[in-house]
Amino acid sequence: MSEAWLTEDGVSVAEKKPTTCGQKFLKAMKDNLFTILTLIGVAIGFGIGFGVGTTHPSEVAITWIKMIGTLYIRLLQLTILPVIAANIIVVMARMDPKKNGKMGLAAIGFVIGFDIISGAVGVITAVIIRPGLSTNFVSNNTEKEGPNDAPVTTSDVFADLFLNIFPDNIVSLTIYQTKTIRRWPYYPEKNVTEAVKTNLESTDMIGLIFTTIAFGIAAGASGEAGKVFIDFFESLGNVVLILMRWFLQ
Repeated sequence: MSEAWLTEDGVSVAEKKPTTCGQKFLKAMKDNLFTILTLIGVAIGFGIGFGVGTTHPSEVAITWIKMIGTLYIRLLQLTILPVIAANIIVVMARMDPKKNGKMGLAAIGFVIGFDIISGAVGVITAVIIRPGLSTNFVSNNTEKEGPNDAPVTTSDVFADLFLNIFPDNIVSLTIYQTKTIRRWPYYPEKNVTEAVKTNLESTDMIGLIFTTIAFGIAAGASGEAGKVFIDFFESLGNVVLILMRWFLQ
């Protein structure tokens, strides 16, 4: 990238690349300042963490030591969801209708595919490793006074996947995921488990992608009536990107 060299009057006299080693070094430092500062921060964090760890700090001290990092992560999490949703809606709304279907199916298929792979890997790993088998835990239904958690089945995992793809509440999908847990019943004579649907406190990202793709396609198909809707999310995306730059810098 060319760089302008100015006289004392502020007039450009030439545009040329840095030639000396010092100029190249300063330009590289400037271009990669964020990465360099991040690596320095990581190194300082490791140093402080190992140093403070030897003093066995209290829980209160640990809370305040990690406060800056916690606030930083929370601010980034605050902006990630709206920027993803806004940009997907705008892109899908302004895309060629002939490409919308293929693009939407490809995006959903990509996410579903990786979710299926991760679920299969988890099930296979659990079957092979069988965690908790070596513990001296003895399950006896006759001694249970209330419901206790039991292992979920493969069917439960894939059922949760499809339930999360098609959420029933546009607000709750930003906060919760559907998760099945299995419990032993209250009555010991029943040697079966009961499936219970619960809400896991985590963003339903696959449901968010499906919902935003659907809204984007619908907004694009609505023509002039959806222009205000699209403009709103485009403005939202730009505003959130500015916030992200502020937080990152």
